[in-house]
Amino acid sequence: MSKAKIAILEDDSTLAASLKAAFERVGHEVFVSSQGSEILKYLETNHVTTLFVDCLLPEGSGVDFVQSLRGRFNAAALDVIMMSGIFTDQGFVKETLRSTQAVTFLKKPFNLPEALNCVRTHQDLVDVRQEV
Repeated sequence: MSKAKIAILEDDSTLAASLKAAFERVGHEVFVSSQGSEILKYLETNHVTTLFVDCLLPEGSGVDFVQSLRGRFNAAALDVIMMSGIFTDQGFVKETLRSTQAVTFLKKPFNLPEALNCVRTHQDLVDVRQEV
């Protein structure tokens, strides 16, 4: 399995650090920020395969942020995983997945293997596409 380049947009520093450590432990390259502008700048200069985004951020909605990205990074080029501990009702999750074209939605608190599996599944698909 080749390693992924991951970006995490999360304002909870404890969760962000835990995700970063877990991904780096298995060899992935990880960039973390609580600022959408920093993540955008990173995405523009790096080939990121997976983006984790919190739905509620200090500067606005993570859903709105991802929707604005879709003009530049379509769903085939960038897997998005949405996360929330507040907005977890089924209607919100379904609408968020539809409007952001996210591959999945993680309800906080989630365990680290759940997050790792989100990336592993995508990376396996990337490996298969490169072989074709």
